[in-house]
Amino acid sequence: MRYLAWILCFLLIGCSSGIEKSYYQLPITPSLVTKKSDLLTQKQLWVQTVQLSGILAANGITYQTSDVNYVSAKNHLWASPLEQKLMQNLVNQLSIMLPNRLVSAQLLENRPDSLNVF
Repeated sequence: MRYLAWILCFLLIGCSSGIEKSYYQLPITPSLVTKKSDLLTQKQLWVQTVQLSGILAANGITYQTSDVNYVSAKNHLWASPLEQKLMQNLVNQLSIMLPNRLVSAQLLENRPDSLNVF
């Protein structure tokens, strides 16, 4: 009888603990600083949008369980919208890889080239 009481006690303690939510963020990539005098002379690239499919745009981290099944976590969440972080990283990486271009996520002057990622 005493063992049954202990088992019941452990079950109650185990059920009473709340599930903690964890938040994650993509690492920040370094960016280049452009001189103000170069802004008007450089070719410009405007990254208009980064748009993810429905399941990837969810707040939870999404993982693939089989060839056709995906699960979006409920307790492991992105700290900020994933599309926003991917756009920031894309702009930073393109700025490094294309040093002769001004890459921006905001609309630029002088009719820039534009990039949409879907």
